[in-house]
Amino acid sequence: MGWNVYRGEETFERPKERGIILENAELTPCPASLSAWDSLTDGEKRLSARMMEVFAAYGEQVDYEVGPVLDYVKMLP
Repeated sequence: MGWNVYRGEETFERPKERGIILENAELTPCPASLSAWDSLTDGEKRLSARMMEVFAAYGEQVDYEVGPVLDYVKMLP
């Protein structure tokens, strides 16, 4: 699955169907500098997929590490 599908179906349409995003909300256009997934070569797709994996792992790690920070902040006077 490329970013076009993920962006449209996973991060916009599904939450919209669940009422998390307003019913009349519209997905903003992709930047012109971002090529459509189907236009990439196999090598570009592999590289881009790896970059997305790394970014997802980064986000997961940040999410994990922020918990103790928030716990500490809650303890402050």
